[in-house]
Amino acid sequence: MSVCAVLQYGAFLFIERNTVYFLEYLRMFFESKPGEAAMTNQEKIEKVNTWQTSPYIHPLTCGNDSMHADLEPKEEDGEVKLVCVDCGYTQEIPDLVLQADLKIPSIF
Repeated sequence: MSVCAVLQYGAFLFIERNTVYFLEYLRMFFESKPGEAAMTNQEKIEKVNTWQTSPYIHPLTCGNDSMHADLEPKEEDGEVKLVCVDCGYTQEIPDLVLQADLKIPSIF
């Protein structure tokens, strides 16, 4: 079970699998770039892989069982989908993931 709380100043606290993740407001980690040209499937896969391996953002997990492995990008019929390798659950890639330009926050 996951628990999410929105704290003061737009910070997020995630509790899952006995681990606490504290994420500052998402705009500190990435900027949206509206109006860009459509991405290739390879670019989408790279964006998802960057999201899934970021130490600052909780990875996308299976909609059937969050204890399954993290979702992986797979190209199917010319489109990139997120797939659970444990059970085959499939979902679209959230726009937020595709628009994200992940940044490492600076304390200075």
